[in-house]
Amino acid sequence: RMSSMLKGREPLFRYLKKCYKGCRLVAYLGDVVASRPYADLSLLDKYFDLVLSFDKKDCEDYGQHHLLYYPTMYSRQEIPETPALAESDAFFCGKAKDRYDCITAIYKRLSAGGLRCDFNIARLNRGTVPVEGIRNIDKMEYGEYLRHVGKAKCLLDVLQRSSVGFTLRVWEALVYGKKLITTNKEILNAPFYDARQFQYIVSPGNIDVNFITDEFRPEPRYIEELSPLNFLRFLEDKLG
Repeated sequence: RMSSMLKGREPLFRYLKKCYKGCRLVAYLGDVVASRPYADLSLLDKYFDLVLSFDKKDCEDYGQHHLLYYPTMYSRQEIPETPALAESDAFFCGKAKDRYDCITAIYKRLSAGGLRCDFNIARLNRGTVPVEGIRNIDKMEYGEYLRHVGKAKCLLDVLQRSSVGFTLRVWEALVYGKKLITTNKEILNAPFYDARQFQYIVSPGNIDVNFITDEFRPEPRYIEELSPLNFLRFLEDKLG
């Protein structure tokens, strides 16, 4: 993880290499490098036998560190029934990062279209003006998050500016049978792309509200393709 690439973690990597002779260390970067400016990428070169990233652009931009592309894996979970939780047309939960204006603009457009929005922003930066109707939360455990997913018709996927990799929102839409509005243009070239399930937007003003309200309901799919077991087979092949 990018958060592990701190200079203070170097003694751990050195310890592992010393105590477990012949061990192979693998780093999987599940976030874009730009989101962790404090990371020391020299640790990747010094201690890791294989470095993988979910983001193709990072693999190109940081080629000197020999990043290999591998999409994020995902295991489908059963979502329990939650009668007390209201159904929604669109659901978002996450930190704002550099996306606050886009997220709030999407919320306003969908709300103006009469849709039921379940939007949650975690740890809103001090001084940021909150938007009425969007819940400001400290955090949401993943089990609770999935219950909200289960109640939603459509999920929202807003990328950080430098990212092109598929996030877990894409995989959740596939395996739980949900529609997805995304700012990731790469979705148009994906083998699983279906215009009835995925709507790519350049800006909030491009959103077609009818995409959410029409009667099409996706079926869960791509469950086996995203399995972590495929990731383990990939590591076995690369490491020998």
